Amino acid sequence: MEDFLPKTEPSARAISEEEATIALQSGHNSMAAVLSTRHKNLQVVRTMWTNRDVRTSLDTAITINDPAVVVDLLGLMCLKDQWWNLDICALVLSQLQDLLFSKYENYVICGCNALRVILKNFGAIIKTNLSAGPSIGVDISREERQNKCKMCDSYLTSLRPLLDKRHSSVKIGSRFRELIILMDTLA
Repeated sequence: MEDFLPKTEPSARAISEEEATIALQSGHNSMAAVLSTRHKNLQVVRTMWTNRDVRTSLDTAITINDPAVVVDLLGLMCLKDQWWNLDICALVLSQLQDLLFSKYENYVICGCNALRVILKNFGAIIKTNLSAGPSIGVDISREERQNKCKMCDSYLTSLRPLLDKRHSSVKIGSRFRELIILMDTLA
């Protein structure tokens, strides 16, 4: 049990129970406010989600400008591939730089997971649409798909050098190395 307690110097004075209580409660109000705000934000996103509109709920989470809400939603979305499409990919890719280079490890891991889903499920689609020649006649859906693929490729291209810098990190470097390998398939 003693191994888990902080080492104290013999000259350190013991604090009273009242001082310990005050120290513990000092951050309580601010944390309660943060959690209350996050709960309200999640309720808004949940309302959009219950309407089965993944795009709108993700857009709302991004508009709220609370990365924790985006991380919560992406964590759920990474579990189901059928919720993803090129439109969602472009929207998520626009947010990934902030997540991948966050100071919070769970944000980084969530960003890596989302990027892995995008690269595994849409990498070939993006590559194929970018290399396709011009179409004969008017094909609006193809043009929209190509524009989304160009947007995704633009985000992926901007992420690549940043991933190269982070792959040497000890804790999560293997995730970045995996993403680099997946990105190499697009080249």
